Amino acid sequence: LKRTEKLNANSWEELKKIYNNRCATCGSEEGKSNLLYPASITLLQQGHKDPSLPLTLNNTIPQCQFCNRPSRNYFIFDNKGRVEKIYDPKFVLKSDKEIQLEMLKILIEKHPDEAKQIIKDINEGKI
Repeated sequence: LKRTEKLNANSWEELKKIYNNRCATCGSEEGKSNLLYPASITLLQQGHKDPSLPLTLNNTIPQCQFCNRPSRNYFIFDNKGRVEKIYDPKFVLKSDKEIQLEMLKILIEKHPDEAKQIIKDINEGKI
């Protein structure tokens, strides 16, 4: 998913100042060695807090090029760059089979009636 919207330059600079020119997620400072990848210089990007909403000042956090990439469309973040919720459940497909099956078990236990209906729909070719 390629996004075309961006904050205007003044708003982006003001937002970075609020975060002391640091990545909200890992704390790396723009223009300096990245804390997680010391051989790389930190470049801050406009990261969505909630990828289902437009990129606005209230829905943006500064994230370094490393923190913004892998989770860009999978999670909803708080102001401190911490994951609050899952946005795209397909992220589980990046996990090992054991993790996928454990998540399936948790969801079936939590929603047994819905799970039965989904299995029925699959068996009947509705899904």
